[in-house]
Amino acid sequence: MPRKPIVEKPRTRLTDLILKSQRKKFGEDSISTSGGYGDIENYLDTGILSLNYAIGGGGGGKGLPKGRMTVFQGEEQASKTSSIIVMLARCQARGGLPVYIDAEYKHDRAWAARLGLFDDTTLPQAILDGRATEDTLPCMIIYPEHIQKVFQQLEALIDTIREEDPDVEVLIAWDSVAATPSTAEFESNYDNNQPGGPAKQMSQGLKKLCFKMAREGVTLLAVNQEKDFIGFTGPAKKGSKVATIAQKPLAFHATVRIVVRNAGYLAKGTSDDAKGEENSIGIKVAAKVAKNQCGPKGRVARFDFITVGRAPGPDNNKWILDFALDAKPAIVIKAGAFCHLRGSDEKWYAKDAVKSKDWPAIEAAVTSAMAQELAERFGTWVPDDTPTSDDEDDGDDETAPAQGSMTDSELHAYEQED
Repeated sequence: MPRKPIVEKPRTRLTDLILKSQRKKFGEDSISTSGGYGDIENYLDTGILSLNYAIGGGGGGKGLPKGRMTVFQGEEQASKTSSIIVMLARCQARGGLPVYIDAEYKHDRAWAARLGLFDDTTLPQAILDGRATEDTLPCMIIYPEHIQKVFQQLEALIDTIREEDPDVEVLIAWDSVAATPSTAEFESNYDNNQPGGPAKQMSQGLKKLCFKMAREGVTLLAVNQEKDFIGFTGPAKKGSKVATIAQKPLAFHATVRIVVRNAGYLAKGTSDDAKGEENSIGIKVAAKVAKNQCGPKGRVARFDFITVGRAPGPDNNKWILDFALDAKPAIVIKAGAFCHLRGSDEKWYAKDAVKSKDWPAIEAAVTSAMAQELAERFGTWVPDDTPTSDDEDDGDDETAPAQGSMTDSELHAYEQED
C-alpha cells in the first residue's frame, strides 16, 4: 500500500502568534506589523495653490494631511480666519462636512458665504445661484464655553459622525485657541487665574484627540494668535518678541505648522505701498511652513487675498501665471507687453490671461509641473549612499534625510550598541 505524501503544515511566524495574543487581550487596533495610523494616505486641498505647493504633501502639492492637526498662527490682519474659511469651503464643495468652532463669537455668515462657505441660513440662496447643490452639507458652528468643553464636544461629535457615516470627509477649524478660556478662567473671577492653565489643558486634551482624529480620519485646523511678549527687553535676534497661547502643546502635536504674515496691501493698478493703504482691495500674505512632517519644511507661500470686489478670496490665477512665467522651461513666454503659451500663436496681455483660450492648458501644465518638481525634489527623502551634513538646515536641503532616519553605517553602529 503506497504511503500518503507528507503535507508540510504552513509555518507559523512568531509575529503571527504575538499579534493573535496581543489583539485578544488589548483589541484589534492595539498592534500591527503593516504600518499604522502614522501613515498619511490622503490630503485635503486648501483652495490656496501656493500653500499646497509650499506644504508639498505626498510629493504633489495636495494640501493638508488628512487625519492630522495643522496649526495656523500669526499676527492680526494676516487673513488667518479668511484663509481657514476658504479651506472649509473647499471641504464643503467636495461633499465633506465643515465644522467651525467659533470661540471668538464673531463668525460672519455673509462674509463666509462670499468665500463659498454656507450654513443653513445662506445655503438655500447658494443652491438657487448654482453655487451649491441639494446634497451640500451645511457648515456646523460650535460655540464653546472653555477648552475642556471643546474637547468633550469634539470627541462626541467625531463618534457621532463616524457612527452615521464612516467615510465622509470632515474638516474642523478651531478659531481660535487663544480666545478659548481655560476651565479655571471661565469659572473663576478675573484675579484668580493660574499661569499655564490653558497650555496644560491643551496638552491633556490633544493627547487623546490626536489619536481619535488619526483613527477616524478627521482633520483639525487650530488657529492661534501671536501677541506681544510682556517684559521682553533683549535684542530681537536672541529671543522672540511675540508669545502665543499654548504654543508648546500645539507645536508638539501638529503635523504642519504655518506662520502667516501681512506682507503689505494690495491695490488695483498700482504697486505703491502708500497708495495701497489708501486704495486697498486686499492684502499680500506670506505663509511660512515652519513645521512639516509630510514634506519640505521652511518653504514660504506668497499669495494675494482679495477682500473687495465680486470674487473675494486667494488670487490663484495670478499665482498660476507667475509660476508659468518662472518655470524652467517657461510655460508662458512674455515678450514685451504680450504673453503667449509655449507652442501657441495667440498673444494676450497678462491681465487678460484668464480670458484667453489657452488658460485651461496653462492651468493643467502648471499643475503637472508643480507635482513633478515636488516629486523630484522631495519625493525621495533618503537618497542611496548620499553623504549628509549635521547642520540645522538639513530639512531644507534636497539631499537631506527625513527626521529620524539613519544611514546604513549609523544603523549598524546603533545595533552594535544594543
